[in-house]
Amino acid sequence: MELEQSASVILNSGITVGLRPYIAGVDDPIIYAPWCNHIRRVEPFSGFDPQEFRDHKKGVLESLVARHGAAVICHRSLPQVVHGWICGDPVSCVCHFLYVKDDFRGKGIARRLIEGMFPLREHAKHYYTHKTRQSPALAKKFNFLYDPYRINKADLPG
Repeated sequence: MELEQSASVILNSGITVGLRPYIAGVDDPIIYAPWCNHIRRVEPFSGFDPQEFRDHKKGVLESLVARHGAAVICHRSLPQVVHGWICGDPVSCVCHFLYVKDDFRGKGIARRLIEGMFPLREHAKHYYTHKTRQSPALAKKFNFLYDPYRINKADLPG
């Protein structure tokens, strides 16, 4: 597992983290479980059958990751220990999902993931497509607009 040298950062706790590409098969549990669980708790999805929702949504998520890729932020000396991750399209400035484990929130992980994925230029508009309980606060902080229709037909499975 190769970490990008330019993406390492030392957290307040003294832990050094680095950014690396998502590794299929290795990172799947940390990618798909939070994504499905967080989205399912938000209206209008909260009334759906959990297993049916997860089965359907996992196909959408797999398609987004396969098409646009994802990056994880992990412990520098233990790259398999993931603290957060992001999936998005840097070309169209669309963030499909951003997740940081509870214990690492408020330590700059989200900022590092966003800066690593997107060219945060002042003139570019940035969007996010999946709403969670935390996303409105992050959107305000990083000036992202919610637009679920930024998922292209090509991003959907089958």
